[in-house]
Formats: sequence, C-alpha cells, structure tokens
Amino acid sequence: MSTLPDSFRLIFQDSPLGVAAVLNTTDGTLDNAMLLYANPALLKLLRHKNPDNYDFVSVIREFCTDEEGHTLLPLSEDPHNTKSIFSRIDIPGEKTIWAEVRAQPTALLGERAHFFWFTDVTETKEQETIAKREAAKADALAQAKSAFLATMSHEIRTPMQTIFGMLELMKDEHETERLSGMITSAQSSANSLLGILDDILDLAKVDAGKMELDAFEIPIRLLINGLIDSMESKRRENKLYLKAEFADDVPEIIIGDPKRLRQILTNLINNALKFTEQGGVIVQISTQTKYVSAQDNELPLHIEIIDTGIGMTHETAS
Repeated sequence: MSTLPDSFRLIFQDSPLGVAAVLNTTDGTLDNAMLLYANPALLKLLRHKNPDNYDFVSVIREFCTDEEGHTLLPLSEDPHNTKSIFSRIDIPGEKTIWAEVRAQPTALLGERAHFFWFTDVTETKEQETIAKREAAKADALAQAKSAFLATMSHEIRTPMQTIFGMLELMKDEHETERLSGMITSAQSSANSLLGILDDILDLAKVDAGKMELDAFEIPIRLLINGLIDSMESKRRENKLYLKAEFADDVPEIIIGDPKRLRQILTNLINNALKFTEQGGVIVQISTQTKYVSAQDNELPLHIEIIDTGIGMTHETAS
C-alpha cells in the first residue's frame, strides 16, 4: 500500500469520522482506483482490522450508490461540489451498516485522488425503521378501529329504526296519559342513542381523515332557540335560567354545517347546565371575533357559552 503523507495521517488518525484516501480517480470512476489510506474509524465501521487484505475499493464503490439509485459516481472534480448520500452495506456475519458518504476531490502523490468521508448513521437509521414500523401499526390500528365503529354504528342503527317505527305505531293507539308519557320518554331516549351513534360515526370519520363539513343555509336564531327549548326540562329541574342573546348585526341566515354546529352547542350547553348549581347559562352570539378574520364574502360568528358554574382552573383550561 502506498503511503499517505504524514500531515494527512496525523489529521485523520484520531478522527471520529471514517476516512479513506483513494488514488487514481481521474476518470471519475473507481475502476482503476487504489486505496491509499483508511483510518481507524473506517476500519471500525467496516468491522475490519487490516486494510491490506481487504478490498476496500469494492466496498467504497458499494457505498457510492444508495437504495434509491442516487450515486456519487462519476466522482466530481469540483472541490465545492461535495454532495452526500445515505448508503447501506451488508457485511457477512454483521448487522447492516448505514453511513452518510461524501466524496471530496484532491491531489495526492501528484495524482488525482478523492477523500471519502463516512459518518456512521446506523443507530439513527435503525430508530427511523422502528418509528416507521410503529407508525404503520398505529395507522393499521386506527383503520381497524374506524371500520369497527362504522360497522357497529350501522348494525345498531338498523334495529333502532324498528324501535322508532313501533313507538310511532304505539302513539297511534288509544293510549292512556301514563302510557303516552312512557312512549315520549322512550322516543327521547331513542333519539339520544341515535345522537350517540352519530358521534361514533363522526369519530370514525375523524380517525380515517374523512370528516367533511357541509355548507347549508342555517337559520341561526331558530337553531339556537330550538336547542334552548329542547333543554327546558333540564333547566327547570335545576331551577336555572337559560337564554340566548343575539347581537343586532347577527344575520338571520348563515352558511355552515347545521348538524356539527348543533352537536357542538348541545355538548357545551349541557356541560354548562350540568356544572351550574345556581344562576344559569347565557348563549351569546355576535360577529365580533378575536382569532378569526373575515375572508371575502364571509362573516365570522362568535358564539360564547357563559355560565355561573364552578368554572375551570387555569391548569385545566390550558
């Protein structure tokens, strides 16, 4: 093996990066190249002790092309063009080695040569592989969960329609006042269950990334006042007030998803009533927004639920 000048040897001897000096790279290939020097870090990376009886040039040639076909060949003669690639190599009896490889042109012993720099990234690549595998498992689990929720919701909804039909038939009979109340209660419970099923379907859509919002005309005053009327029994039971306050500039009709809006407001108002023992709940609607800016031909709407309940601590709210 030819000798690398001592000035280079001293620099590379204790370098944490693997370094190889390869001579005779004039044609940009490694066909006639000769290994001039391999530092201890490169020998350790390649799990080898003696470069004299090891075909380092062939190994370097393998490292010059990655799995996607990106290559350092032909080798650049521009000292400022030192692109790098991430390559793997399988050494018999050893685990797969990953390295970031960079080639830098130079002149050694009066000939064209290249320094090859090797950074061991095996551990990083192994962690990336584990992360990708876990992400794939999580995606598969989410898809299975969404499919299960959608199937379960459908299977429950079918007999629920029969229950609704039977309740309607029972109402057409000559029922007593007591039986009428029982039927109304059963219908209310059935409607609540259907609402839960809708929530389950929405969750499945969110998990699958398929949630889409509708854009329909919504009579906003009618929708909110209707929600308040539907909660009249709970308001009376808790001896609270529940009312809506509309700013003068709130339009009669807005564009949005009435189903989602109703779901959100129902949950918020129910929670406010649940955790309020005295006083009541006010639903304020205005067009004065802090965090949403109006776009062309759009009107932002601010809906705030105000209650006299226990509230939340700063830690809970954040």
